[in-house]
Amino acid sequence: MVLVHLVYEGVNFGPLQRALGEYTRFAAGGFVFVAGLSIGAIFLPRTFRPNGRRTVYFSLWRRAFYILCVHYAATLSFVSLDLIRGMRAEVPHLPPLMRDILLLREGGDLLPLYVILVAATPVVLDLLRRPRWRWLPAVASVGLFAWGHAWEPALRFPMGQNFPVVLWQLMFTGGLLFGAALPRYNALATRTKTMLAALACVISVVLWAADYRSDFGWAYPRLPLVFCKTPLSAGEALRYFGLTFTIIFSTDLLWNRLNGNRVVKWVSPIGRKSLGCYVGHAWIVGVVGMIAHATTGAGAWQMMLAIPAVVAVWLVAIALEWNSSVTKRIAPPTPTLSRWLPIPLACSAALVLFCGVGVIAARRMPPPAAESQAIAIPDITDDDLDTNSNNGAPPSFDAADAADIIPT
Repeated sequence: MVLVHLVYEGVNFGPLQRALGEYTRFAAGGFVFVAGLSIGAIFLPRTFRPNGRRTVYFSLWRRAFYILCVHYAATLSFVSLDLIRGMRAEVPHLPPLMRDILLLREGGDLLPLYVILVAATPVVLDLLRRPRWRWLPAVASVGLFAWGHAWEPALRFPMGQNFPVVLWQLMFTGGLLFGAALPRYNALATRTKTMLAALACVISVVLWAADYRSDFGWAYPRLPLVFCKTPLSAGEALRYFGLTFTIIFSTDLLWNRLNGNRVVKWVSPIGRKSLGCYVGHAWIVGVVGMIAHATTGAGAWQMMLAIPAVVAVWLVAIALEWNSSVTKRIAPPTPTLSRWLPIPLACSAALVLFCGVGVIAARRMPPPAAESQAIAIPDITDDDLDTNSNNGAPPSFDAADAADIIPT
C-alpha cells in the first residue's frame, strides 16, 4: 500500500513504475479481505460460547464506533496535511469543517467502509451460526455486488467515491467466509493445499494476463471481464481474490520456514497495528511526495525514498505497541479507559495541529484578488467611424457617454 501510494504521489520508480503502480497492485483488495478474514476466524468461534453472541456483537459494534472516531480525528489531521502541501485554496472555517467531518462529507471513504461493514457483521455471524442459513451471506453479497453495477445510484450511497459499500462488501464478505472456514482448511492434507495453491496461482496469472495483455501485445487470453478499481468491477475483484489466495495458500505451505523468520517478526507489528499504520502512512506518503516534487532532478533515484517511508510506517507500529504496553501497565484495572483514551487525545492533537497550520497557511496565502469593475464601452458603429458623418472630425461623446465609461 505504501509503495502504490508513493507512485500515486509522483515518486519516480523508473523501470519499476508500472510494475508497482499497476501490475502488482492489489493492496486495497487484500486489506479489505484480511479485515473480514480476521473477524470470521476470531469472532465466529466465540459466538458458540455461553453468552458469547452478546459479548461478540457488542464488541464489534464498539469496534465500529471506535473506527468512526479514528476516522474523525484522522480526517481533521488530513485537512492540516492538505494545507501544508498547498492542496487547498483557503483555510476552511472550523464550524463548517467539523460539521462536514461528522457527516462524513470530508475525508476518505475507506474507514467509513469499515465502520459500516463491521457494524453489519453481527448479522452475518448470526446467519453463519445456523446451518440452514450459511449459504445466505455469500448469495446476498454477490447479489448486492450485481445490484450495485445494475443500478448506478447505489454506488453513491452512503459514500461512493472510491470504496462504495455495495461493491467492496464483496471483498470483506469473501474474507469473512474464508475466515469462518479456516479450521476446515487447516485440516486439509498437504497435497490438497498444494493443489489449491497451484490452482489459485494459475487463476491469478490468467486474470493478470487478461488485464494487462495489451501492454505486451498479447492477443490472448481474452476474457469477458472488465478490470477497473473505481468502481470495483467483477474482473478486478476476481483478480484480487486470485492473488490474495495465492499468497495465503503458498505462505501456508512455507510457514514452517517462514515462522520465526526475522522479516516476519519485523513486519508483524505493522499487522497488529494496521489501523494506526494506515492513518500514519497517509502522512508519511504525503511528506515523501512533497520531497519527491522538490527533487525531480534525481530521476529514478527517487525510488530510494521508499526505504525511509516503509521504515517510518514500521516505527509508527513500534510506537503504538510501546504505547499499548505502557498504558496496560499504568492502568490495568481500567482497560476501557486505556482503550478509549487515545481517541480524545488524538482529536485534541488534530485540532491543535489544524489551528496552528491554519494560522500559518492563512498568512502565506495571497489575499483574494479584488473584483475588477466592469467598464462599459458604448458600441461604435460604422457611422461613428465615418469621418464624413461628423464633418471630418473624430466621433464625439456627450456627458452620458462619459458617465458610462468612467466608473463611479
